[in-house]
Amino acid sequence: MAKIKNIVLNIPHSSDLNFDKIPYNNSEQIKADVKVWTDWHTEKIFAPSVRYTDNIDINIFPYSRFFIDAERLVNDDLEQKGEGILYSNFHGNERIINDSDKANLMQIYFDYINSFKLQKDSLLIDCHSFPSVFCKDIDVCIGFNEDCSKPDAETIDIITATFTNNGFKIGINKPYSNSLTPRTLSIGYKSVMIELNKKIYMNENSGELLPNSSGINTIINDIYGQILDI
Repeated sequence: MAKIKNIVLNIPHSSDLNFDKIPYNNSEQIKADVKVWTDWHTEKIFAPSVRYTDNIDINIFPYSRFFIDAERLVNDDLEQKGEGILYSNFHGNERIINDSDKANLMQIYFDYINSFKLQKDSLLIDCHSFPSVFCKDIDVCIGFNEDCSKPDAETIDIITATFTNNGFKIGINKPYSNSLTPRTLSIGYKSVMIELNKKIYMNENSGELLPNSSGINTIINDIYGQILDI
């Protein structure tokens, strides 16, 4: 396995802050979408234990994806649907962003992406969750790109085997594929996405964490420990 000296966590969708600061046409619909599509509690579920804090950098985007989507890239393919970095149309619900606001929002986006401390021997873990209604049969989705950012087979095996050995059903690039790879001066870092089905760690109606959520955090920290070359 390639040596991984540090892990960089990207947690872009855990907040609902400012989701309505630039209003959408249908305010009730956007509230419903925020409930469904926010990655609630992922900042807790993916939190590293104290033993790994020197080797794991945590990046938590403080705003809602419906304000700025820090998971998207510049010229993202989803821009054509209105779901790029700055949503203009989410499932038919539109909002208008003036040029001044757009410039300010894009600066927030770039400040966040440029804060990642990526090195040649880094692994970026893209931390997400998805609603169970979207895919009931998969508990954990592992995603990666088929390019130079793809982790080696042993790293992928560690992630998949650790979840599988704990009773979870894995989807490889299913129901979501790829992983965030922002441009950086550091060449050679790897990137992998971990998407958790919300049903395995939270009550999707009340929003509360399930009693077993700490156990899932333990599993994820086990993965951190196996990957890090320390």
